[in-house]
Amino acid sequence: MVRSMATSHSGATVARTPWGDARGVDLGAVRVWRGLPYAAAPVGAARFRPPLPPEPWAGERDCAAFGPTSPQLRLPGLRGPGRRARAPRGSEDCLYLNVWSPGPDGPPRPVLVWLHGGGFVSGAGSSFDGARLAARGDAVVVTINYRLGPWGFLPLPGPHSPAALGEANLALLDQVAALRWVRAAAAAFGGDPERVTVFGESAGAICIGALLAAPAAAGLFHRAVLQSGTAHQVRALADGTATGRRFVQLLGRPAAEASTAELVRAGEALLAEPGNHFLPNIDGAVLPEPPLAAVAGGSCRDVPLLVTWCRDEIELFLALAPDVVPAAEEARVRAALGDDRWHRLLARYAEEHGAGARSALLTDVAFTLPAARLADAAHAAGGRVWTLRFDHAGGGAPVAHGADLPLTWGRADAASSDPGHRAGALWQDALLAFARAGDPATAALPAWPRHDPDRRPTMLLNASPRVVERHDDRVRAAWSGLPLP
Repeated sequence: MVRSMATSHSGATVARTPWGDARGVDLGAVRVWRGLPYAAAPVGAARFRPPLPPEPWAGERDCAAFGPTSPQLRLPGLRGPGRRARAPRGSEDCLYLNVWSPGPDGPPRPVLVWLHGGGFVSGAGSSFDGARLAARGDAVVVTINYRLGPWGFLPLPGPHSPAALGEANLALLDQVAALRWVRAAAAAFGGDPERVTVFGESAGAICIGALLAAPAAAGLFHRAVLQSGTAHQVRALADGTATGRRFVQLLGRPAAEASTAELVRAGEALLAEPGNHFLPNIDGAVLPEPPLAAVAGGSCRDVPLLVTWCRDEIELFLALAPDVVPAAEEARVRAALGDDRWHRLLARYAEEHGAGARSALLTDVAFTLPAARLADAAHAAGGRVWTLRFDHAGGGAPVAHGADLPLTWGRADAASSDPGHRAGALWQDALLAFARAGDPATAALPAWPRHDPDRRPTMLLNASPRVVERHDDRVRAAWSGLPLP
């Protein structure tokens, strides 16, 4: 049973969790607890194994500092500053989370649990400050780390089947462990364990798409927000297993015998080869079937969904990694369509987008169409779904992948002269309303109907938001009769 929260004589707030007392830091409007272990360290005998429950501790745990991140892999071909060679960052002892809360008083608050992005190979919960969101919405905000790259998303060769123990999807099991921790400990931080919302961006959103289909995650969250990622980026176990064998070839010895630095180097060498190497795996255990099929079958019928994307998603990758992500997406589409149909489709996009035709096409195939497929599948199963496209940039600037992150975590001010701050206020209030009641409607937004496949109402979010119906008619017409990659 979770004990109540109390305040120590020093002014720091102490949360009495099931594993021990945790001393947070007072930030004024909110308190923060950093570096709380939600599972045992996955090292030693626990390395490359499903997460185990955290060990209790004696006395008060000082939660002033963030815990280590998972080891970080660098994508090849990235442009921009800070790309020099450096020592690997992170630690295999990385299963920590962070909690922001206004405090224990009053009715239990909604809880929002953030899954960061980073292409399945980088990122950390500590990169996101939940103080603004917690204070604005009188909510509890949790950010987590999970295992990345070969530690979290790669079936590795061994004496037993990785599917049998869930070891093909260790990152997903980490996320399930974090959600179990939240269910057990939410009340200690003033949160309501019956109103947990998972929200995430990019790879984090794709993980949420997988969790919608994972039996182990059922009942651990009650709403889901998927930002620039849905439920389509998964692979068959056989493909993941083949990738794991290739990784071990690059490593030159069994993964269990390798150092962290060696695993990072082999992971980066694998990333330099064509293909999507680190993805959730349909293993028959953690993921019994493709997530989109599970959603269509009703796996998340009782979990309201808010599905979002940015207007010009692929522009980020065209700027930072033009020879990596856009090239891989184009190769995937051309392989599915054939060169003749690719060129005809590109010419059709050029009629509307001119020189931006390739960008618009790749944005649609990688983000817009998968979002529509997820919304249609959830609706067909009887679920409630809302869709939103971020359109907030001014002056013709692209609304690229990640443009929603400052709106989610940054300054939000409805009265500001800055259109980004005004759009941030609208988005944060919609997100918080969704976390509270499972509906993103607010007084400041126009009427926002739920998704249905005939009208397809979508909120176009900027400083002057509007809802449009059938916004993607031209996209659907262009793709009519063509196989989606």
